[in-house]
Amino acid sequence: MNFRLAAGAALAAVALTAAPAFAQSKMSGADVIKKYNKDNDQTLELAEVINLGVKLFAEINPDGDTTLESNETAGRITEKEWKQANKDGDKTLEMDEWLSILRKRFAKANPDKDGSLDAAELDTPAGQAVILMIVK
Repeated sequence: MNFRLAAGAALAAVALTAAPAFAQSKMSGADVIKKYNKDNDQTLELAEVINLGVKLFAEINPDGDTTLESNETAGRITEKEWKQANKDGDKTLEMDEWLSILRKRFAKANPDKDGSLDAAELDTPAGQAVILMIVK
């Protein structure tokens, strides 16, 4: 019996480390729209998302420099996204690299290609990935 518990715990640990851990609890698309949509059209357009992404970059950058280190983005972006965006290989993300990831996530969360995300789109896994980069 103890072997089964130990094996189960080990398997659970492996499963948890295989998937990226996210920094915050899930925020609903409706809550995000209510809090961050300033033009009252019940969507977030790319410009609004980029603006929020710029603000979050500053908020999660406690040393106030012009780059994010991996510990500052932990749980928000995947290792694969980090490597793809960090074209200069300097082990930091500059604002343009951060926003490149955000734009890709926005496009993935916007399957109808209308240039805006509604609450339903934000509630999808792709939409939640956008939320991780715009909400502290």
